[in-house]
Amino acid sequence: LLITFRSSQEMTLNEVEWKLFRYNEALEQRPYDTRKINYNDFALDPTSYYFASWTPTPGEGDKPLVKGLYLCKVTVKAKNSTLRSTVKFKFEVE
Repeated sequence: LLITFRSSQEMTLNEVEWKLFRYNEALEQRPYDTRKINYNDFALDPTSYYFASWTPTPGEGDKPLVKGLYLCKVTVKAKNSTLRSTVKFKFEVE
């Protein structure tokens, strides 16, 4: 899973939180897996684009991506601030 983002001002990136939801047969969302990745106060430059990725790894306690429809919510959080941005996207594993 991969997202790209940029900041409109200089700031420090604190963490990126990934939340996966899986749809059941009735197309109801069910929480599936989550992961927070700390970026150790990485400085963001407003003239650059950045990316964050997460590959669910069962050996690290993540659930494997099995066949189905998913919703992913990714929140990028600034250090020592209430600034955050969330993106959502759907994908299917066949």
